[in-house]
Amino acid sequence: MVTYIVAFAYGRMLFSATQDWSNASEAIFRFPGSKLEDYARPALDLLSLMMFTWLLTPVVIFSEAVLSHSDEESKRGKRSGRFSISGLIGFTTAAALAIVWIRFLTSNLAPQTAYSHLSPTDAIREWIGTYLPFTIPPLIAATVILYGLTKRWWLALLAFGCAIVLDGVGTNIVAFAVQNITGEQQGGILGGSHIDRWLYVCGRSLTTCCAFSTARLMGVRPIFGNCEAQNIATEPSVAPKPRSRAI
Repeated sequence: MVTYIVAFAYGRMLFSATQDWSNASEAIFRFPGSKLEDYARPALDLLSLMMFTWLLTPVVIFSEAVLSHSDEESKRGKRSGRFSISGLIGFTTAAALAIVWIRFLTSNLAPQTAYSHLSPTDAIREWIGTYLPFTIPPLIAATVILYGLTKRWWLALLAFGCAIVLDGVGTNIVAFAVQNITGEQQGGILGGSHIDRWLYVCGRSLTTCCAFSTARLMGVRPIFGNCEAQNIATEPSVAPKPRSRAI
């Protein structure tokens, strides 16, 4: 996880430096990292990662509790997927880290970002009211991609295509709703053409797919549901293989 975060952060800096170099005719290309401003985009990405962790922690615990059978838990002699004191402490710690990072972004020590001219309270209010709705479409797309990677390879390709469609359509719907509620025109990629928006969505889904695929290659395989392991010493080899339940 640390390796991926470091590679992703430097990749974001390298992409920003390449974009500035290609847009400016007299600019000289340099590898990023020597200036404080190079860390502006990774700092914002780290805040989004903390917020995602804080929001998804109860969702993951609740999903595990729903997908777990009480009789299967009693056979294994343990209970999983329950809210515990450690889970609550982790949830509170993630929220505290996010608040501390927001205070850092609004201070003079951080690089210049969209939070530099805001107070910590205004930054939290703006993130919840402006940026939080746009996290729903990529969250749905990431869940579809993760589910596809736990199945056959052709289903993974189908899930990747569905994730792009869901993310693109969902982002357009959220952008339209936010624009009509707040009355403000969306800028950046959301304010550009439909082609730019769909290319951005496709790249975001591709990044998510690469991250989950790398985790699979490193031996991390998420399973939706419970899978009873076969006891080789007591069960015959002709017994049917355990099957994990899907969502």
